[in-house]
Amino acid sequence: MFPQPRGPPQIKIRFRVLIIGRANAGKTSILQRVCGTTQSPVVYRRESAFYGSTKKIELVPSMERGEHRIEDEIYFSNHDGYIFHDSRGFESGSVNELEIVQNFVRQKSGEKRLRSKLHAIWYCIPMDNQRPELDLKYFKDICPDKNVPVIGVFTKYDQFVRNVKMELEDHGDPTQLGHLKAAEIHFQKHYLCHLGDEAKFVRLEKMHKANGHYKDLIEKTAGALNEDVVTLMIISVQRNNLELSVKVAVEHVLAYVGHSKEFIVKQCLIPFPHIWPSSQVINHLAIAAIIIFKHATTLRLLLPDSHLALHEAESKYLELKIGNQIAQHFTAPFTQYSAQHLVDFIMGISVSVHISTCVSPCHSEAGP
Repeated sequence: MFPQPRGPPQIKIRFRVLIIGRANAGKTSILQRVCGTTQSPVVYRRESAFYGSTKKIELVPSMERGEHRIEDEIYFSNHDGYIFHDSRGFESGSVNELEIVQNFVRQKSGEKRLRSKLHAIWYCIPMDNQRPELDLKYFKDICPDKNVPVIGVFTKYDQFVRNVKMELEDHGDPTQLGHLKAAEIHFQKHYLCHLGDEAKFVRLEKMHKANGHYKDLIEKTAGALNEDVVTLMIISVQRNNLELSVKVAVEHVLAYVGHSKEFIVKQCLIPFPHIWPSSQVINHLAIAAIIIFKHATTLRLLLPDSHLALHEAESKYLELKIGNQIAQHFTAPFTQYSAQHLVDFIMGISVSVHISTCVSPCHSEAGP
């Protein structure tokens, strides 16, 4: 109804994720698919000598382990809604490696500013590993304070299922359960048992394809966050996952059944931050609502019910383009207008009433 600001708002806060996993766990593929790109990431390293400053460093595939820092900030130039941090896992089982990760998690989770906080941890476990207990040894210890959700990400799951199938073909299937059931049993017995009963996890398949179950990872992460951080996350991913916004909105509707209509509508708006109206637009909408209500009240004397009166008033509002009149009249901040000025403007908006198609039935029921 009103002229809208062009383009999405500039989002300065980013969703920060620590991704953990050994080499060849599929971490780069996960980050690329989540961000919808095939580009290599860009890495920034903070210079301790200058507080808050950063230095761009080139990502070298053969980077020596000693040059890697968990504090390095990783992002993709075409999708800067995320900031990633990378930990190379615990291949050697070193307690020192665990302490480095724990200290980082404790530091970032304790940040006062939301933009600096760590919001989620993706713990990658490749399913082609013959010793899963080594990868999963410290899963429960990553976040000692339990204030950052840890999502178990089982990568290359389809390869795991194929391996189970080949194993059964070579040695027979004494249980006669089939390879899918056998794979599920093996997964629960040797992998899932290390996570704990309430752990969040996803199984990633077809990791070379853009639709390789990456939405499951996003949705599982969203389900583990509080509402404020969910909104932040949606801001980050909405460009390529509108379905997540719709799902969260529907869940809000189901969760708040029985609340006021205004409250439910507000909750449905939360998952769509790129269309959040400005305060000026909200004020225009308020004026529009009052005008429509005023004319609907007049029409109610002629029409059989309030719903029809509201519909007719809104239709006339759109037909006469009253929204443009509001936008042209109120160009300054609303704080500069007195209440009486607003009242005079609203009362000065005239809408001719022509309800010929609806008045006749009403009159015929009432009699001459």
